[in-house]
Amino acid sequence: MYFSLFLVCEVEIEYGLLQAENPKRSCAWFHRVISGLDSSGHAENPEVHKYTDCCPDGVCLDDGAHPQALLHKLKNKKMKEAMEIENIFTYDATWTPKGIDPSIDMHKKYLDQFCNDFKNKMQDMIMASIAEHKVAETDNLLYIEVVQHTLFCKKKIQVVYGRKSTLKDIEDYVRGPGHYPLVIHGKSGCGKTAVIAMAAKAISEFMDQKCCVCLRFLGTTPKSSSILRVLKSIMLQIKHVYKLTTKIPRSSKGVFDQFPTFLSNATKELPLVIILDSLDQLSPLHGARKLTWFPRQLPAHVKFIVSTLPDQEYKCFPTLKALFKNSKCFVSIPELSSDDVSDILTNWLITEKRTLQEHQLQVLKDAFKQCPLPLFLKISYDETRLWRSYSTPSETCLEITIRKAIDKLFERVEIRHGEVLVRRALGYLTAGKQKILGFILNARCSTRNLKA
Repeated sequence: MYFSLFLVCEVEIEYGLLQAENPKRSCAWFHRVISGLDSSGHAENPEVHKYTDCCPDGVCLDDGAHPQALLHKLKNKKMKEAMEIENIFTYDATWTPKGIDPSIDMHKKYLDQFCNDFKNKMQDMIMASIAEHKVAETDNLLYIEVVQHTLFCKKKIQVVYGRKSTLKDIEDYVRGPGHYPLVIHGKSGCGKTAVIAMAAKAISEFMDQKCCVCLRFLGTTPKSSSILRVLKSIMLQIKHVYKLTTKIPRSSKGVFDQFPTFLSNATKELPLVIILDSLDQLSPLHGARKLTWFPRQLPAHVKFIVSTLPDQEYKCFPTLKALFKNSKCFVSIPELSSDDVSDILTNWLITEKRTLQEHQLQVLKDAFKQCPLPLFLKISYDETRLWRSYSTPSETCLEITIRKAIDKLFERVEIRHGEVLVRRALGYLTAGKQKILGFILNARCSTRNLKA
């Protein structure tokens, strides 16, 4: 029985202290030294066994294996070497026939001191651990946000073809000395996001050096719809990359005021490139679309690239036009050329190991001429997946606008799953995007008898 108990204690100290990842930071030793306890005159006192280890039956043939000898080696060599001196608390007490007796003033003072030291040390260690985990949690959340946008970028790059002239305009801007932003604009579905993704991938090549790229596809993650959260995230990334100690402000005014200051930390050795896709996807809260937060003059070694719809209703593009009179600030996404369209369709067909009859391919190209937008081309191409080589002309018809093409897709889904389910499911998804609380959606869904 004695040996197994000794082994448990030994294992606890071995793994909890001697093999701990950082014992000097995470371990505390409250070391009590009782003078007079080792006197042979106390051997018969039953209280002694509560404070010291003995061999079974009080007999130990090997002095080196005596529990007290092993304990002395552990305390005076292994534990002292593994711990910081400020984490070792030593208390002196004198043995009495009753052992540690709180009724004795000296022992009471020792116990009070031990309790206070223990409480204070545990509080300090817990608070230090909380602070450390807050930093780790913040870093982890930033990492997740950056990775999500990086993966989205990688996905978009896979469908980019052509656009060489637009990418050249972006390269010229990045290489140039201008202290103004670059605004990429074009109709919905013209391929702005894909161009932004390709540009983000090529930034380091454009600059011929390593740089810090803060890339956000606005509206694609929970933290990228609010301008306040977007700017905080970018400031946190800048703080991490440039090893700053500046705290991130909590208030919206503090964030807007400090954002230009954070940008100014860019250096010649490590330039900073901010890329925000789809300003029109920002929530209007905090004057996001009025661009009160947008830097009017960029610091040295900073480039700022944004994209947006030109529509008046979103306010972003008209405001940018009013803020920046230099025509070099604006790049319009041109229509895809017929050669680009042919290359795109060929690549898609090869990738999917498909073919289209010549007349079917012509139907697709003719439809694109009616709506020369990459998004329309992709939706129409997806529609051709339903075609067969023997499909009749009446079965190989395409719409001529994005809206009609999407409506046709929804109609097909409604036929398969039922109009009620599709309409309500899409309605709830839309409400969810507008930040309707989850429990409200659950309550609404529970009152509907929907069957797939």
